[in-house]
Amino acid sequence: MGVRLSPRPPDMKKTKKGFIAPVLVAVIALLVIGGGVYIYKNKKVEAPATVEVPAVVNVVNVIDTGKCGLTVTSISPNTQVTFPLTVSGTIGNSNSQNLGCTWQMFEGQAGSAHLYFNYNNDGWKPIGASVPIKISNWTSTKTSFVATLNFYNGGIGLPNRTPMKITFTEENASGLPPVDTFDFPVILK
Repeated sequence: MGVRLSPRPPDMKKTKKGFIAPVLVAVIALLVIGGGVYIYKNKKVEAPATVEVPAVVNVVNVIDTGKCGLTVTSISPNTQVTFPLTVSGTIGNSNSQNLGCTWQMFEGQAGSAHLYFNYNNDGWKPIGASVPIKISNWTSTKTSFVATLNFYNGGIGLPNRTPMKITFTEENASGLPPVDTFDFPVILK
């Protein structure tokens, strides 16, 4: 009876070289494909910064009333108004060199609008809180804006034809001066 010998084991150096290269290529390929899939699935798609601006009834042709690129187009200065009052217009910063200033905008907002009244020439007094000036595209040099102000006269009892104003204050993300403001006169109806 003879002893049976198993076949000789393969040369380990040759096997490692022949095995390592394909495994290394496969691992690198998996890392590249996996990384690409991860990036694709976790990619943040940013929608354009837009805000739906409601249509305004009785829009008047562009009124050259504004400051630093802000132009009110929905009403004329010293118009008799009722509330809620929606004021709309455009902000155009393409002419900033001629104007000497721009109207700052940031993340869908171009600042705020605040309502004031002046009864019996007693000085301007604020009514309520500021409301945001919503814009359709804050990354553009020209965009439309809208601000809706509300005032219930029953609490104050101001007579008709009381002078009022809307003070527009630009967005100031830096918090540093100067901050542009624009006063737009209206009259209580």
